[in-house]
Amino acid sequence: MASIKVTDITLRVAGESGEGIITTGEILTLAATKLGLNMCNFRTYPAEVTGGQSLYQVRLGLENNLSPWDSMDILIAFDATSFNAHIKSLHDRGLAVYDPDLHSPSSEARPSFSLYGLPMTSISKEKVGVARTKNMVALGAAANILSIPLGIVSGLVQKRFKGVEKNIDALKLGFEHSEKNSPIRYEFPKLKISPTKIFQNGNIAIALGAIAAGCRLYAGYPITPSTTIMEFLSRELPKFGGAMFQTEDELAALSAVIGSSFGGVKSMTATSGPGFSLMAETLDLASMAEIPAVIVDVQRAGPSTGMPTKTEQGDLNAALYQGHGDAPRIVLAPANVEDCFYLTIKAFNLAERLQMPVILLSEQSLSDRGEMIEKPDLSKIQVENRLRPDYARVARTGSYKRYEVTKDGVSPMAIPGDKYGIYISESLERLENATFSYEPESHQMMMAKRLLKLKKAEDEPNMTRTFPAGNKKADLGVVSWGPSEGAVREAVAKANVAGKKVSSLHVLMLSPLPVKQIKPYLESVDKVIVAELNATGHLSNLLTKTFLMNLIPLRKTTGLPFTTNEVYERIMEMVP
Repeated sequence: MASIKVTDITLRVAGESGEGIITTGEILTLAATKLGLNMCNFRTYPAEVTGGQSLYQVRLGLENNLSPWDSMDILIAFDATSFNAHIKSLHDRGLAVYDPDLHSPSSEARPSFSLYGLPMTSISKEKVGVARTKNMVALGAAANILSIPLGIVSGLVQKRFKGVEKNIDALKLGFEHSEKNSPIRYEFPKLKISPTKIFQNGNIAIALGAIAAGCRLYAGYPITPSTTIMEFLSRELPKFGGAMFQTEDELAALSAVIGSSFGGVKSMTATSGPGFSLMAETLDLASMAEIPAVIVDVQRAGPSTGMPTKTEQGDLNAALYQGHGDAPRIVLAPANVEDCFYLTIKAFNLAERLQMPVILLSEQSLSDRGEMIEKPDLSKIQVENRLRPDYARVARTGSYKRYEVTKDGVSPMAIPGDKYGIYISESLERLENATFSYEPESHQMMMAKRLLKLKKAEDEPNMTRTFPAGNKKADLGVVSWGPSEGAVREAVAKANVAGKKVSSLHVLMLSPLPVKQIKPYLESVDKVIVAELNATGHLSNLLTKTFLMNLIPLRKTTGLPFTTNEVYERIMEMVP
């Protein structure tokens, strides 16, 4: 067995859905965290419970990994279909693991990579006696190939599948077979495990951010790929005095959030594209009644049901414009797992401070993506609450103006039960004292008040990131949003190594656009590529309308995220 020293490696497990592909990848990833490795992973799976192809890809390294990478060093294919579908993405000097019980790769399909036949089917059936332990055989072999001690992996398996000893038997047999037969073994330098880092995925980071921000009611309806947020909060919110409320549909979910927030409780819902469409009228109500609400949209490929388990950035137009009339809302989009935590807190703070709905646009590729992140220091997190009335003043004047016109558009918000804070909050236009009014002057005054709050949000700091840092002169710039940032940054770094002057700008707030932060960057580059996972260029069109400039599209609608090489090739086309 050849031993290869590595500092960065990518492994992909692929096979039929229902064979434990995702479980294999998840346990292997957790085992790698025990060695102190950084990682970034990606998974894709069919919408059906069984049938169809699944894959789990994890990139392990000494440094923070920005993306799951393009090609791989190790492929573990459970069947011939998976092998043939993914072998073209394997490095020339990589390792392909296949099941000789099911197929034998032809000699023509063997360039310069190494082949290792791991009889997963026969080991699980004949030696373990349980066919469904095939993935544990693969997990054991993968652990040995990556030089992960068997004890670490077996401990994680026992924790996940308590009392199922056949899994441990299969794991050991896979490990031993690999030790004797694998042509390659990869070794990382010994690392100190950082006590300040934790492993987390996007959806759970959003849920944790909501708890840290003071959310105490979650109302929602299950929909892929947002459901794990609801499942996590159903267990954890009661520990903080909160509650999870499963409603009959998404319209009812946002209605419950608005009602709870009206009562003074920070509240949130999460959904995906089809559910977000159902929330249109209620989203307008939150905007009109000036009630704080946080809505998470974990985007998936559409339209309609589309591809429920595939990623896309196709909901930006809906987040910006869905509804009728001018209904202001704030739209934020995290790029990585750490963003999921902190931008969720930012979403609650903005909702409370400006008394309006805030939409957090995540997406499928980020929902299950796991990363090693710095453990948040909760003592440094600033949590904001809505402006409350000065009741001494209300008592003196004898009146409470819920929708009082102020310099920043924000009015004091009473809570039901406050002695002097009685008012009616409804969907009709009103006067400052909340009495409804159809007078032209009233509508114009209140519309200006609501839009003033959006103007205030435009000055929110740190809503963009540039790479390399600063607005240094470049021949080409790449603008991105959402989790495409990682692939873009790695492509930009690669282009600079190749002698090209390239930089990138990543936008975290999409409504309102942070114009004062974006404009200097656009002025610092000669040409601009806008990378986004949709067909019609949602962000590109918004930037064109705002800055009146020609932009170069980079779009993709395969249901998969951008790879570093896809972005790099587009860059090299534009700066030959």
